[in-house]
Amino acid sequence: MKVFLYFVILSLVFGIAEAQTIKVAGSNFVGSALQLHSRGDQNIGDYKIHYQMSGSLLGRIKLKEGLVDLAFVLQRPDEPQSLEGLHTIPLGFWGIYFAVQNDNPMTEVKETDISEVMRKTKDGLKSEWGSLLSNAPKWTNRVIFVSFDILEPDPSFPILVNQFFDNEIPENFNSMGERIEDPYLASSGNLLIMSKLPDSTRGLRSLSWIKTGESVGYPPSPESLFYGDYPLRLPLYLVVADKADPKVKAYLRDFFNSDQLEILKNSGFVPVPENLQKQALLEFDLEI
Repeated sequence: MKVFLYFVILSLVFGIAEAQTIKVAGSNFVGSALQLHSRGDQNIGDYKIHYQMSGSLLGRIKLKEGLVDLAFVLQRPDEPQSLEGLHTIPLGFWGIYFAVQNDNPMTEVKETDISEVMRKTKDGLKSEWGSLLSNAPKWTNRVIFVSFDILEPDPSFPILVNQFFDNEIPENFNSMGERIEDPYLASSGNLLIMSKLPDSTRGLRSLSWIKTGESVGYPPSPESLFYGDYPLRLPLYLVVADKADPKVKAYLRDFFNSDQLEILKNSGFVPVPENLQKQALLEFDLEI
């Protein structure tokens, strides 16, 4: 009991000493993409910002326990989805995408088909385009070279692992398929698995994703990610517990007036429409 009281007293003293500090936690990837770790403590008006990027799940727990003021929460498929009791501002999505060169006739891919290709790739086997392009005879015996432009630190990596590898990272992932440094240099025989929307100006075409049991798919785009039509995505939220806290309002005002969303876009992030963010900020009596 004495130890507990001592801890409580220290916590109160520390809380008073840090009353002017905005504590921010959450996704380690967001921290890396925005270089929050290397910035050190910064100032916003009368407040000092302290970042403790400790992962989305832990950031959410800290927020609910009152240990931080804001958290960047990346909703991974293998984490609880509930943000009940918290106030959320949707920021956007990361996803995984499938693409081919323009001279490849493929336009869409079925979940069942690509799952089989991925299973064979995991086992060190080769698939042939004939299984995906049944009406293109000259592709019947051509081998599918799977090229991964996605790394374990990518926030979209959990989608790949959860969707195709039973939530276990394959031991030989770095050597799976025909990995190349620049996926844009792939030949027409390559199936590209990417962590960014493919650039059509580089001769690539993204493939529509058709879920099992459905006949129509949607190509990846900011709109299809936003509405959930393209399902291979992870949403990112900026989450707070107390929307009336002046520290929270100060941070939100600074964040949305800065270039940080543009920085995230360079990492493959797809932001939600600006009007949606503005609508969410009205809950905080903020107009950006």
